[in-house]
Amino acid sequence: MRWVVFLIGLEIVAISINFFYVPINVAAGGTTVFPMIFKKYFYIDPAIGLLAVDMIVIFMNIFVDGWNTFLAAFSQVVTVVMMNYTETGFDKKYQVRVMSNDHLEEIRDLLQKEYQGLTIYNVVGGYSEDRWAF
Repeated sequence: MRWVVFLIGLEIVAISINFFYVPINVAAGGTTVFPMIFKKYFYIDPAIGLLAVDMIVIFMNIFVDGWNTFLAAFSQVVTVVMMNYTETGFDKKYQVRVMSNDHLEEIRDLLQKEYQGLTIYNVVGGYSEDRWAF
């Protein structure tokens, strides 16, 4: 039961941090300032920047608090995962693009048999202006 409360607390922290990062791009202060700087100048995801800064702080704390700081490191990893899910959504979908000049019909038949969704793009070459399906 203690771990469930711990994980719920981490989810609340991750969601509250994302309320600052995602819609208005401001930092709440403390270690959340550096990820915003990393995002602006180095294009690093705020969740990853926050993890890096907090891991530095946590591992410096080993000398003060001992090896119990690894629990704090674990909590930061869980917070980053929750921040990513909160930012990108919980219903993840993947897109695979296949290009072929010769085997488009075979690929189409295979994908229609095996999977539910299929989209074919008609594209035009930028230099040659040739038309083909993608």
